[in-house]
This record gives sequence, C-alpha cells and structure tokens, in this order.
Amino acid sequence: MKTLILLRHAKTENGFDKKDIDRCLTEKGLNDSKKIASTLNNIKIEPQLVISSNSVRTHQTSSILIENMHSNNIELLLNKNLYNASANQLINEIEGISNSYDCVMVVAHNPGISDLVNVIKVNTTFGLPPGGMAIFEFNTDDWNGIFNVESNLSLLSLME
Repeated sequence: MKTLILLRHAKTENGFDKKDIDRCLTEKGLNDSKKIASTLNNIKIEPQLVISSNSVRTHQTSSILIENMHSNNIELLLNKNLYNASANQLINEIEGISNSYDCVMVVAHNPGISDLVNVIKVNTTFGLPPGGMAIFEFNTDDWNGIFNVESNLSLLSLME
C-alpha cells in the first residue's frame, strides 16, 4: 500500500516587490501549516518523505509541517522540478520515488497540484486552495506506474 499526500502550499503574501519563487507565507499561512500537521497527527498519517518545490513558500510550509509532526524521522527533499510543475511533471517525479517509502507528501503549486488531484480522481474539476490537501491510498507496492492503479481518496482538507 502506498499513500500519497498532495498539498498546495499555504497562504502567501502578494509579493509585488519580489520574484514569485521568493514569496513568503503570510501569518495565516504560517498558522495553517501548523494546522495541517495537527490534522495529519490526529488521523495518524505520517509521511516518511516530504518532497517540496524549492520556492520559499513551499519550503516554509514543508518545514513548519515537519517541525509540528509527532515523528522526528521525516525526510525533506527540495526539488526544483516541482516549482510550477504541471500534473505530468509531478507524475514523473512521483513515479521515480524509491519504493522504500510507503507514505510520501508532495508540496507544490497550482495549477499542477490541483490538476494532479483531478487526474487521480477522474472526472473532477477541483481546485485546491492554499493549504488544501488530498490524501490518496493506492493498492500497490510500486511508485512506478502508481497512477495506473485504482486509488481511494481518504481525505480532502481545505484550509480557506
């Protein structure tokens, strides 16, 4: 069984004076990141690996989340390929994950992260808001080809 947690970064500042990749979380975004960790702790789902876009806001979301999880054994991997990645790019990255991980979180951006939710949950046109999270379970032991396996949406959490 593989568990995939898809998370859109938490609420960010407008950042008219910054490059998009350098935008930071707002106070709400900082607090929501803690709430996401609390939700995962309460349902006893703990990623072994968090793969995050290399943007400041996704890194902040991931770091705060990891700091507030019950486990001290969560790995964080910053991946520049996730910055503004399409659903297909996200699929390629996910299918390359080592099978030694059973539960993985991907922290990325819209529209790609929402498009991926819609690819997995066929016939939906859903958009994750900032801090929105979808958790899917797949009855497989292999990340490669995981999107060819039937999935179960076990949680959809919306922060806004």
